[in-house]
Amino acid sequence: MKKRQGKSIKSDVNEGKKTLLMIKAYENSSEEIRKFIESCLKNGNINDSDFNRLREIVKSTGSYEYTKQKIDEYNGLARSALARIDGNRDTIEMLDFLLEYLIKREN
Repeated sequence: MKKRQGKSIKSDVNEGKKTLLMIKAYENSSEEIRKFIESCLKNGNINDSDFNRLREIVKSTGSYEYTKQKIDEYNGLARSALARIDGNRDTIEMLDFLLEYLIKREN
């Protein structure tokens, strides 16, 4: 789980955001691990030790790879849709730039 542009994933956890990473990790975990994930999201100030444990859970449950695959899948769909648009070239290029920005921001 890498740092995103200007904001870390730890910030999302501290804010209690139920991101796809957290949802898939939760779905693929035992009851004990689910309780740990819930407590991390509710805490509001996760310590480094708990964050490192959470990071390992995200990796071991396949949540990280699943999320990367979904990003790639939806990026491909969006680019295919852009390629079919018959419209203003500048607008299409701007949308393509926005897609590229969002992908780089997340990875």
